[in-house]
Formats: sequence, structure tokens, C-alpha cells
Amino acid sequence: VTFEMIPIPGGEFLMGSPESERGHEASEGPQIRVKTRPFWMQKNEVRWAEYKEYMGLYNVFKRFESSNIRPVTEDKMIDAITAPTELYEPTFTYEFGEDPELPAVSMTLYAARQYSKWMSITTGQQYRIPTEAEWEYAARGGAQTAYDFGNDPAKLGDHAWFAGNSNDKGPRKVGQGPANAFGLHDMLGNVGEWVQDEFKTDGYAALKE
Repeated sequence: VTFEMIPIPGGEFLMGSPESERGHEASEGPQIRVKTRPFWMQKNEVRWAEYKEYMGLYNVFKRFESSNIRPVTEDKMIDAITAPTELYEPTFTYEFGEDPELPAVSMTLYAARQYSKWMSITTGQQYRIPTEAEWEYAARGGAQTAYDFGNDPAKLGDHAWFAGNSNDKGPRKVGQGPANAFGLHDMLGNVGEWVQDEFKTDGYAALKE
């Protein structure tokens, strides 16, 4: 299984949206100016092709348990490793199929964090979930407009899959739409994506200078 990481140049941008913007919510303001250092981001949303490798750990650990291999005892508790559990409701998770090229869905934030830790250990490269500022900066692709392609929401259908144009068929295989200026696909639409930050209804009020 392979995937591509894209280098995102550092920069400065106005995070959030103005109150005058159509569809604005309190959690998207007040706008604050943010500087980001260079970082890497996966070209596409994490696919089942990658995430299922991590999910497979469940069966590995169950085999260890049934064979009494590396049992967790009180003196070894501190070294115990958590692994993903089986899906609670596969018919919900795989409602729209489990093609390897579809984005992985329905995991919790904790599971996403554990996945990034597992990726770091198994590959020797550090992976983590982006911060909200990094995600928004990457999604904008360097643009100062509401979307990476401008301000006109009528053009969303040319750049993203969402409720208005998906015909109830769910998410699409990753990378089907155009990439933004940074070379990233599906930053808008398709499926929701986790970030490190805690959601707050008052948005960035505590960060406002």
C-alpha cells in the first residue's frame, strides 16, 4: 500500500470567515491572522487501502490472546498497546461500499490519532493529525477567498462532492476532482476530516489579540 505526501509551504492567512460571508457561523470567527510553518499533508483523504491495514491489528492481537502470546500482566501493563476493535456496525460503515480507493470513514478522533501513531512506528516517519489552522491553510491552497477557487458557491459542484451533487451515492473514490493549488484533493466535501483542535462554539475568541 502506498500513498503520497505533499509538501505545504509555510505562510500567513486570515483564519475563519467574516460575519458578512454567506453561511457564516459563530464558530468560524472572529477571524485571526495565523502564520504556519511548512508541513506535509497526504495528497488524498486516507483510504480504506491504508486504514484496513491498521484495522487488521485487531485479529493479530486476538490471536496473541488466544495463544497466550505476550499476555498483558500487571508488571507489563505500562507497555500494553491498544488496537482497533472490530466495527460495531459494518453495514453503517460500509453503507457505500469498501472499495480500497474510497475514503475511510466512521473512525473516532482517538482512532485517527492512534492510526497516525501506528503509521509513525511502522514506517519510521512521523505522522500526525493536522491542526485546524494547518488544515484550513492547506484547504485554501494559498487563496485569500472563501474557497480555494474563489468566492462563488455556485461553482462548488465543479470542485467537490457534497449533498447537493452526490445523488445520495455517498463519498466518491479519492482524487476524482481537481486538486487545489497545493496539489491536494478532496479538501472540500466528500467526507469529514479530523483535526487536533477542540471545537468551540465561540470559535477563536480566546485567540483573538
